[in-house]
Amino acid sequence: MRRRFFLTILAVLLIVTAGSIYTHSIFLKQERLRLIDQQVRETASALVGSELADLRKINFEEADAIISEELGESRIGKFFIIRNAQDEIIFKSTSAQVLSITEIPRKPQWIQLNSNGKYLRILNLQLPRFQDRTLQVGLVLDENLTAPNYFSLSSVAFIAMVLAIGFFATLFLTSFLLKPIARLENFISKVSDQSRTNPLLPSVPSDILSDSNATSHDEFNKMVTGLNVLISKVNMNYQFSRIWGYQMAHELKTPLALLNMEIEKLQKRTQLGQSEMQGVLGEVGKMSETIGSFLSWAELENSSPQKHLFVNRLGSITLSICDRVQRNFPNRIVLNIMSDPVVISSPQHLEQLLSNLVLNALSYSPLSTHVMVNITSDSLSVCDSGRGIPRQVLERLGEPFNRGESGQGRTKGHGLGLAWVNSVCRLYSWDLKIASTGHGTNISITFPGDNLISEIQSSAI
Repeated sequence: MRRRFFLTILAVLLIVTAGSIYTHSIFLKQERLRLIDQQVRETASALVGSELADLRKINFEEADAIISEELGESRIGKFFIIRNAQDEIIFKSTSAQVLSITEIPRKPQWIQLNSNGKYLRILNLQLPRFQDRTLQVGLVLDENLTAPNYFSLSSVAFIAMVLAIGFFATLFLTSFLLKPIARLENFISKVSDQSRTNPLLPSVPSDILSDSNATSHDEFNKMVTGLNVLISKVNMNYQFSRIWGYQMAHELKTPLALLNMEIEKLQKRTQLGQSEMQGVLGEVGKMSETIGSFLSWAELENSSPQKHLFVNRLGSITLSICDRVQRNFPNRIVLNIMSDPVVISSPQHLEQLLSNLVLNALSYSPLSTHVMVNITSDSLSVCDSGRGIPRQVLERLGEPFNRGESGQGRTKGHGLGLAWVNSVCRLYSWDLKIASTGHGTNISITFPGDNLISEIQSSAI
């Protein structure tokens, strides 16, 4: 948009400049011609009303004297010719003789000629006392005065200066006019990046507005105001939907527990076997587990930073979790502990985060591949060789029941693993980054300096 805006303004400035120069040249030429005609007309009128019009026989010396007396210094640059009805020259001023002009028609009234680089503007007038005589009064000018050369060195320098001014003016106008839009674009990009970790959208800052007056009729201000209203509604709907989901899960948990108890009573009364009730009990248990996991995540999502935290050795906790997980996934985890930092957090939150990351990596990658778990002095990363996280899943990161297809071609879990990881990272202000391609996924968490105590202990497992 900036480039299009810049090119548009530059094109407009160039067109206006070229049009102005062309219009000015036409106007200047017409204005000069008007002044020339006025001078010629005034000179001719003075001579027509003078004694020159009474001379029956032209005497060159007497005619020159009359012209000099009537016109004075204004005769300079002008020439005078008198012709008879046969178009013969019966009088020619000295200046006309120098120009070597012989063929000047008696009609039309105004004539212009170009001769030897000179521009001649001539007026034909009939002498009132001698109808067969025509007085031709002309003004001699340099051709450049009426038709200047616009491609001279000075003209090119002037045009180049105008283009340079137009170019820098365009840069300034583009930067000035698009500055609020650029700020809005940076704000939207920043919010889009932060939306993965913080679902609540911030309002557009007031400094983006081009006018702080709330009653301004500026279209951009109206757009920003409307965007803030939209953001407010989105945040409100998100909060309501989260509350509704949390309340619904609570409402379902109690009936499911009662249903499970009634099924057990029914089994005892009817003496039904375990295999006959296994399907029903399995579905009820799965529903209860899903609701319980959702409630745990919802409590974490709605919780505020805890006051009572603990110091946790990241390397030791990760080693313990990997040992437990490897019982079901033997020889698939490669753990590299390059440092054993102490992370300040709730032990349950940290353990659940590590467990979710490792189990997700194992579940969503082929059985023949390894999962790399690396710990440095300020970060944790889990890397697998699966098919990657789908784009639509990453776009909805942090939402519950958001999952892709596992490496074995079937879905697993409740889609709460990454939602839990995202919520924990946001709660403790940990930097969560996900890089996923068709050849694997690398999830890294960087712990801020005020959230850990580095204690380097080089080892590898």
